[in-house]
Amino acid sequence: MMVNKNSKELLNQQMTDDLFSGIKNIAKQSITYVLLDRLIDMIMDETLKPGYTFPNENEMCKQLGIGRSTLRETYTALMAMGFITRTKAGTTVNDRMSIASAIPLRYIFKKSEINDIMDFRSMLESQTAYLAAQRANDSYIEEMQNILNKMKHCAENNDIDSLSKLDFDFHLTIALASGNPLLSKTLSAIATELERSAYSGYHLDPSIIDKSLEFHQNILDAIIAHDPSQAKLAMRTHIKDIYTVFRRISYYD
Repeated sequence: MMVNKNSKELLNQQMTDDLFSGIKNIAKQSITYVLLDRLIDMIMDETLKPGYTFPNENEMCKQLGIGRSTLRETYTALMAMGFITRTKAGTTVNDRMSIASAIPLRYIFKKSEINDIMDFRSMLESQTAYLAAQRANDSYIEEMQNILNKMKHCAENNDIDSLSKLDFDFHLTIALASGNPLLSKTLSAIATELERSAYSGYHLDPSIIDKSLEFHQNILDAIIAHDPSQAKLAMRTHIKDIYTVFRRISYYD
């Protein structure tokens, strides 16, 4: 039993070393957000395995250069999300089943392979476009057209940052126009990753911008015509093209 206990302590210490080496210089950033984000990453990739016990608060604060209130805010968020449990005995990482049911969609998306992401987006957004073509009212169509006009203006002025945000807004408006709140909420949950992917694609290969705008116009035209099948096809073609570009520029490698 002593050997098992010592082995567990050694493993826990190794994970503690990995914890402190994996989280550095966060005091100069948005502390709570960065700490929360990195701890979730470390729990998800099992740098910090189920059952791992965190060092006491004093040690954590000292090693990370943060205040106790920041650490407690982070722990509170992790508990609310189902990643950790806190008792008088200490703070530990939950079992795999609890974690699996707690992981936010954006973190799953962040860790997924490009082919899996493409399949997910193709299924989700092609059906969203299909429903939007059936249900979109004049207000939503006008909003999509306004967003697309702004995207074209940003493209002309090489404003990649704004273009990327508007790209997501266009897709979100389609989801809202579908009339299904689950679709729009799912898309909103991965907003950061979608904006990041759009920005990366536009930044690394500006030649795709005109083609992307053409795809967006095709999707909008099908929705305006209330042609669900064409809207679905246009969206699926657009998503496929996005990830063909990503493979080519090796962004996810």
